[in-house]
Amino acid sequence: MDKIRGNPHAIALAHPTRAQLYSTLCATEEMSTVGLEKAVGVTRYHLYHHLAQLAKLGLVENHRDVGRAKWWRAGQHATAVLPPGVAAVAEGQSHPEGGLAPAWFDSLPAEMVRMLEHGAKVEFLPLPKGAANSISAKNLLKELAQEYGIDLDIPFTFVPGGIVLISQPR
Repeated sequence: MDKIRGNPHAIALAHPTRAQLYSTLCATEEMSTVGLEKAVGVTRYHLYHHLAQLAKLGLVENHRDVGRAKWWRAGQHATAVLPPGVAAVAEGQSHPEGGLAPAWFDSLPAEMVRMLEHGAKVEFLPLPKGAANSISAKNLLKELAQEYGIDLDIPFTFVPGGIVLISQPR
């Protein structure tokens, strides 16, 4: 079997627990291991496993120990190494047009934002959970992209939860 190659940061952040850990640390200055454990809802063993993966890539760091408590923060240069489409934005960050935008806003492609601002409608198609359904959905998306000549690079670890359709603005 061939080894899967790709952007190691994208692969690490494709796991929902690691993405949640990283997003939580980006939204705060620092957090203790116990705080992270409660915020993410995983066991201490699994928490340390995921933190070790993120720390190995420099996305998070254990920057101080106080007694038995370890304190974590997002890596200093983490935003510079993130793959396109993955945002490290704190909740409540200012939206370019004023007001507050949720953290996920900056991860939307600019063309999508433009379409939505000009009246495009959105439909969401939830996909049933399960390995067979995920594989089928990924294969369908790859075939559709190939049919229309679109370069689609879906990471091996990507698990689709649904498909979003956006109409052309009127």
